[in-house]
Amino acid sequence: MDAAGNLKSTSAQNFTLNIIPPRWFNATDNSTDNTPKIYNPIKFHVNLTDETALSSYTFSWNQSGTWVNDSTVFISGTFYEANISQTITANLTPRISWLIYFNDTSNNRNNTGIFNFTVNNSIPNPPNLSYPEHEPVTFTDRLPRYNWTNSTDPDNNTILNYEIQVANDNAFSSIVTNVLTQNNSWQETTDLNFDQAYWWRVRANDSGNWSDWSVVRNFTVVTLVSSSLVTGAIDFGSMEPGQINSTSDNVPLPFQIRNTGNVPVNVSINSTALWKQVGLNTSYYQLAANTSNESGSFDSGLSKTSFANMTNVSERIVGNLDWHELTDEAEVEISLEVPSTEPFETKQANVTLTVAGPP
Repeated sequence: MDAAGNLKSTSAQNFTLNIIPPRWFNATDNSTDNTPKIYNPIKFHVNLTDETALSSYTFSWNQSGTWVNDSTVFISGTFYEANISQTITANLTPRISWLIYFNDTSNNRNNTGIFNFTVNNSIPNPPNLSYPEHEPVTFTDRLPRYNWTNSTDPDNNTILNYEIQVANDNAFSSIVTNVLTQNNSWQETTDLNFDQAYWWRVRANDSGNWSDWSVVRNFTVVTLVSSSLVTGAIDFGSMEPGQINSTSDNVPLPFQIRNTGNVPVNVSINSTALWKQVGLNTSYYQLAANTSNESGSFDSGLSKTSFANMTNVSERIVGNLDWHELTDEAEVEISLEVPSTEPFETKQANVTLTVAGPP
């Protein structure tokens, strides 16, 4: 109505307000009891629908403790199949969550439920063997310390232990050693046999799975007869006629011999003459075996542990001198008595120690 009382009217306008959110169904991923694993692809699928028109969707997932959104994908129509492919990069086999946000052209919003799956454990990489090498030409270590490089794990899981196997055959049907260790080396505890081929391998465990076995290496132990002199010369200094002195009190130090091989050995001794007035094979120049600080290093029943006369004929003085590290040394004691008529001059004798393996 205007000021003059005239009535006016406008035309009727109709409009529809869309407040119904888009819907989803058939949300799936292709995870299984065994997949995915680290660095594997994983696929996601959701069907989206709307009464009028879909507008966009955003995929979001959490594989590290933080939700991460993909770029928004713009879509159209009343039905859309969303297919997403991702690659697992999480560590330590976590539980992964995912969902999809979506909306229609009226900006009605919705999201799927949250779905979860667990990344399966990837087996560790097999260790690389270091020592013993494969088929060495000469191998004499009867108590080898097996060495290998630390295994790596695709999931960055901690390697908990290693299993080492040593066998008499390449099929590992005759195993002589089977040990678990947390280290990347292991010392053999049982003497290996001579002329026997051995095969060895190692695998790693990350608390979830064992790795594949490493490559297999083999070696054969050969006999080694070897020795060294820790003390190879004795100096008695000045002595008077009739004076007696020996190395029994370590003044001077006795001969000391070490078995550096891998079998027990016999040690024989002989010498050139020392005195002018008396010959060899007398009480004026004597020898005896002693164990030094390594008790039980040789067979006393096969050794001369009491002083006996030195001769120029090689005779066994130490029998079955052991080769193991803590019992591989023996001493050869020397006792001298200066003959009463011996002239005053420098005296010297050449002593020969001969080492031989068992027959």
